[in-house]
Amino acid sequence: MATGLSALLLLLVWNLIKGMLLPPCNVTLTSENFHIFLRWEPGHGSHSGNCYEVESCSRSSNWTKVDTCWKNSTTLFWTCKLFFEDIHILYWARVRAVNGVNVSKWVTSNELQPYRDTIVGPLKLMLWSQDQNLTVDISIPLTPYQRKNGSYKSVQKVLSKLRFVLRLYEDGVFLLQVICKPKGKKIQHTFQYLKPNTKYCIRAREEDPAKSKEAVQCTKTKLSPRNFLWDLVVALIVFTVLLLLGAAGLYFLKLYVYPSISEIPFPRIL
Repeated sequence: MATGLSALLLLLVWNLIKGMLLPPCNVTLTSENFHIFLRWEPGHGSHSGNCYEVESCSRSSNWTKVDTCWKNSTTLFWTCKLFFEDIHILYWARVRAVNGVNVSKWVTSNELQPYRDTIVGPLKLMLWSQDQNLTVDISIPLTPYQRKNGSYKSVQKVLSKLRFVLRLYEDGVFLLQVICKPKGKKIQHTFQYLKPNTKYCIRAREEDPAKSKEAVQCTKTKLSPRNFLWDLVVALIVFTVLLLLGAAGLYFLKLYVYPSISEIPFPRIL
């Protein structure tokens, strides 16, 4: 009797274990320019046909189902894009695997406060040079938050104390740094008195490197018109000198190496 009961319990436990799914791993909640992303990986050895359920909550709300999830076709990562209205409170998300009637345990992400944890950038840079000046136009990323007219607010409208660092490099060597405070959707700064025909790179990011992504853009300054004229004059002088030297060489050959017929001495017998 005891043996039969033990066998029945063992069979029930085996069926439960067999029906359980492996939970997802590396469940991470991140924010970039206030766009919220939840990412995770399937558990090691998970069935490729598994689906996943996602829920999110805040400190003041219950768990709510999220449907905007997709799988990255190039990797094993899964992603959900979330939207959190209040950027000053804490949020969490959780994920579990589903396959038919079988489900895994929930795995909860890290906590996230968008105002504190969002990453700014990368910025969009446009460079153009004129004479010895190099101007950079910086476009600041947009957030998912809309105005009443339907347009999206830029990051500096949500984070009012932003400051951006611009670092100038000349042929790969750091030259100087400036700090800019945005007044609108764009920032513009001009670096003056640069060398012509030289490669310059600008690296731009928010002042706190731990909370921003860096953008890099390079260009080569134009050849100065003055330098072009000077190079042209030098080339003409060199060409003239070479031409005169060539003419002098030909005259020397004619005079001393190849004398004229009238100057060639002939034997008296002729």
